[in-house]
Amino acid sequence: MTNYDTMQTLEWDDELKEKEVADIGNLWLCAMNVAAAKDMALKLMEKDGSMFKYLPKEFRNDKDILYEAIRNCPEAFRYASPEIKTDRGFAISVISADYDYFVQYASPEIRNDKKLAELYASLHGDYIQHFSEEIRSNRDVIERCIEFNDISANAYAHATNDLRADKSLTLKAVREIGTLLKYASDELKADRDVVMEAVKESAEAFNYASNTLKADKQFVIEIIRNNYKCIKYVSNELKNDKDIITTAVSESPFAIEYVSDEIITDKDFMIELLYINPYIFKMSHFKKDYEFVSIAVGLDASLIKYVPNDMINDELIITAVEGINRNQDSVSMLGFASEELRGNSKLMFKAIVKNGNALEYAADYLKDDEEFVTESIIHGNNRTFMYASKRLRDTKHLAMLVLEKAIQDKEYSNLEYIIEGDLQNDRDVVSKLVSINGLCLKYAPTELQSDYEIVMEAVKSNASALEYASGVLKTNYEIVMAAVNEGGYALSFADKSFCDNKDVVLAALRNSPMSLKYASNRLRGDYDVVMEAVSQNGDALEYADIIMREDKEIAITALSNSYYTAYEFVSEDLKKDPDILEFVGNQANNISEIYKNDKEAAKKIAIKNFYCFYSLPDEIKNDRDIQDAFLEKWAK
Repeated sequence: MTNYDTMQTLEWDDELKEKEVADIGNLWLCAMNVAAAKDMALKLMEKDGSMFKYLPKEFRNDKDILYEAIRNCPEAFRYASPEIKTDRGFAISVISADYDYFVQYASPEIRNDKKLAELYASLHGDYIQHFSEEIRSNRDVIERCIEFNDISANAYAHATNDLRADKSLTLKAVREIGTLLKYASDELKADRDVVMEAVKESAEAFNYASNTLKADKQFVIEIIRNNYKCIKYVSNELKNDKDIITTAVSESPFAIEYVSDEIITDKDFMIELLYINPYIFKMSHFKKDYEFVSIAVGLDASLIKYVPNDMINDELIITAVEGINRNQDSVSMLGFASEELRGNSKLMFKAIVKNGNALEYAADYLKDDEEFVTESIIHGNNRTFMYASKRLRDTKHLAMLVLEKAIQDKEYSNLEYIIEGDLQNDRDVVSKLVSINGLCLKYAPTELQSDYEIVMEAVKSNASALEYASGVLKTNYEIVMAAVNEGGYALSFADKSFCDNKDVVLAALRNSPMSLKYASNRLRGDYDVVMEAVSQNGDALEYADIIMREDKEIAITALSNSYYTAYEFVSEDLKKDPDILEFVGNQANNISEIYKNDKEAAKKIAIKNFYCFYSLPDEIKNDRDIQDAFLEKWAK
């Protein structure tokens, strides 16, 4: 294949050889006009920016081609022409487009530009290393980076020695990234205040503290109280110190992971630690030691799930029940209990009081004992009744007791089981149930889904319950209005006639602006309706009629209430309006042409939207006033 053929098939060729690129580039210039050749180069850069270095000199001085190259290969800037490397406007453009890496190849003038450094380092703190020593020794620049966020704080690592010996500056740095202690002066690595602040952010920071502090027992204890993981970095002399280990375990059971085998195999000391933090049992070596297991589950019954099944017996279960904490998911241990133990009403009731699900494991005769089940409902949870016998689950007064209990405890889920049996047709029970959890209307019989009062209770509880109402009630104004007042999305379940009812649609939009998509075509073109929607969520403009998308006031309101995303739905004519572009910046493809001859408008939008600068025309980007205004605004 000839170079000319390669040139023609370039956009489909995924295996273009690097050494061919320069020849092809020259052929482009000879065989085609400059504009056509540039277009081919842009296609190549879009495909593989690393090829930039092989392009002819004419192309390596073209900002459009370079910009396309660095989009997928920032290192391409290394091979840019000297003219571009000194171009301040292009440097700011690259920063505003959020592409890093270029600064190390920029000219000395760029790397010594304070305002540019402040902006760049605030976004890419690590890259401050490529700026001049004068910049890296500038306290204002480094401090601004540290204060910007925990990423830009990395600039501290590349600051000059005198700044890394500055206590106040170092304190600010380690509060953002604790491990920056690594770069502090030796004096500050031995400073208690600095080290304490560093380990609050990261335990690993203690690894960079001075050996003197790592061997200071009282200081280590204080450090561990702030971050137990610091135990990993204490001196060898203190690693087995029981006071330090006890302090760490009191903060977190996971501290035991950093303890030596000598300590973790010391049963007596591990028992002492159990009383301080029972959860160390999960990481212990004594899960098959009955004495150790018994103490652990007595302190916290949930730990029984970590005990081998062959060790669980009635004695251990009794110990666990005595120690069980309310609402802990540890009742499954009762599945290992003997029939005799499951029939022990006192023990089972004690377990139910602490976790209502324990009734599941009670003997059948206890599940059918009305007095026992009644007390269990009162002291259990909203699922306790689920495990009662079928006879009792079909008892109305017990079901009503469960629902009253649910209201009292504010536990509204998992109640549908109440109407799975004979109570499904009981109007009182269903009415009470849907008033607590409207979605349970789904499980009601058709007759009750057509009951006005029951459906009204349901939609007031949960707007989505309207989905399960009868077709007739979906046409009822009061029912539908109650539903959309609870949740506007219920409009999607209402009769279609309500989608063209302005009062109903406005009510829906007040709490669910994206419900505009369910409105009729007529109301999507209604100013009041659309304004109500976009005033709360600009993205609702997506569902507005094209006439409303052409309304400037509507568009600005939408953009004011969205993260620029509403711009996609603005009419094509409004997308060119400078007032609209203030909100969207670089999302506008035509921004360069619009601001070509309007310096003040360009300055305004550059200050308004960080990401728009790179889209401005070169004449504007190279204006020093606009550059300084942009840097003054965004380097803060």
